[in-house]
Amino acid sequence: MVISLVGCSEKSSDKTLSTAANSQPRLEDGAYLLNSAVVTIEGIPTDVSRDQLKIYSQQRFAYAFYNHSTGKVDAGAGKAVWNDGVLTEIPLVNHAQDLSGLSFNLDIRPNEDGGFSQAIKNMRSEDGVLYDLEETWAQQSKLSTPFDGLWKLFARVVDGTPIENDFAETKMIGGGHFIWFHRYFSKSTPVMHFGYGELSADMNNRLATIENTSQSSYPNAAGQSKALQLSLVDKDTLQQSFTENGAVYIYTYHRM
Repeated sequence: MVISLVGCSEKSSDKTLSTAANSQPRLEDGAYLLNSAVVTIEGIPTDVSRDQLKIYSQQRFAYAFYNHSTGKVDAGAGKAVWNDGVLTEIPLVNHAQDLSGLSFNLDIRPNEDGGFSQAIKNMRSEDGVLYDLEETWAQQSKLSTPFDGLWKLFARVVDGTPIENDFAETKMIGGGHFIWFHRYFSKSTPVMHFGYGELSADMNNRLATIENTSQSSYPNAAGQSKALQLSLVDKDTLQQSFTENGAVYIYTYHRM
């Protein structure tokens, strides 16, 4: 069986979103690291624990990990809204494509140390098998920065020249951490990658930032640090610049 975060889905509605937006969250915004994950099929539990980070911030979420059952990147992001104590995640994008018309109701149970457990019932694997998923998460940080939120890459410029291609990237910042995942084509073959880690922002100089990568699908990226300059063009536009192999890259993101 191939386990992926496909799951049972429900059509979301404007009414659901408006009522959820007024509900009190049971979970603090922040970054969370997966402690354990158990899949149960026909009453038989299986441990599927993995290295995975999840960020909740400003009614948005993102997660990323390497899925050993599929041998591929597994990442996604979207809206996170509360209604009567139930968290509904509405995916907008994953590692492979933009998404619409999906929603997942999560039974979230906060614990005393700031983490939480969650259960999702009746998810469906890629080969059609129904299963239940239970996870526990440890809070890493609830630090906030001016750059928090879910961002979609809008434009790339390298050494002053705009780059027009099929490169698509999503980035989430929150809880003093970051997640990014992107996709592109190489000789008509789709290529997908992700990375996540800790974000060290100099709050005296809001442009100076260091990304310390703890996990990535790029070889040798884990354990590496990258110096960035982050700035808000306006409240819904983020600009990121960095130097790599002597070239200056400028990425512009729009808030999702």
